[in-house]
Amino acid sequence: MNKTIVLISLALMAASCARKVDSPSGIIIPLYESVAPGSEGWTHSECTNTNPNGTVTLFNISKPTLEVFVPEHPNGTGMLVLPGGGFISLAYDYEGTGVARKLNEQGITAFVLKYRTAPLMKESGEPAASYEEAEWAVGNLLRSIADRGKPGSDFNLYDFEGVKYAFADADQAMRYLRAHASEYGLDRIGMMGFSAGAITTLHQAAVHDSDSRPDFAGVIYGGWDNDSFEAPEDAMPMFICGVVNDVFFTPEQSLWVYNSWHKAGVPVEYHYYFEAQHGFGIIPTGHSSDAWTDALFAFMRDVKFLE
Repeated sequence: MNKTIVLISLALMAASCARKVDSPSGIIIPLYESVAPGSEGWTHSECTNTNPNGTVTLFNISKPTLEVFVPEHPNGTGMLVLPGGGFISLAYDYEGTGVARKLNEQGITAFVLKYRTAPLMKESGEPAASYEEAEWAVGNLLRSIADRGKPGSDFNLYDFEGVKYAFADADQAMRYLRAHASEYGLDRIGMMGFSAGAITTLHQAAVHDSDSRPDFAGVIYGGWDNDSFEAPEDAMPMFICGVVNDVFFTPEQSLWVYNSWHKAGVPVEYHYYFEAQHGFGIIPTGHSSDAWTDALFAFMRDVKFLE
């Protein structure tokens, strides 16, 4: 329950430590042919907030899409990218489109998933349509979660509706990429996520079938909520990186994942950065965490995911 609360809090805080990332526009593909299952009754519109520092946050997302970024020289590697945002918003540029452009530099075809988020509602019951209205909605949502998480309740953070939407949309996205791999010339398809997107990536890495299995998993400042996380029989190589003094995740939450993969004998690499804050994404900070993409690409080559 605590993880859900801090992730939701993060959604409206993370952008404060970032600068704007300019990124090209990709091709937009609807994730479902019609209305996304489970949100048929939604009538609210997606909102975009440009923060004072120039970063972009999306919320009240009801129509999930894939934004496709094709490199100048594709090499057969594809990557599904999941921005974070506490399952109520998405840091769409510096954890999404900016990351896609960085992947393109390595010849990787990138697909940024704009997954559904839990609706933020005003006191009147109508959808929030501005950042100020969203702030009130977040506070109300936090109070609701806290009440449901009190001793004696049966509340499970993975029952939070935003989590369920993210998990469902990520699974659908992997199925779409598997089904259309030949159209993009893809021989291998990985998945990586940040914060809430990292949690979703971990879930997909553990729970999938042959049509939705990623060939590679990248977990960027994320972890699991308990030590029961286990590597599946068909576990894929995994890259993990995070922050030593992360106020949103304890080191154990990613160590549990690392230990499970290591015990299973599956390639896994684990980087923890001392002078870093949760939410650095693709933003240069002047610290050692700026090298996380170099470490990621080197590991990809070590495990033959990137050639």
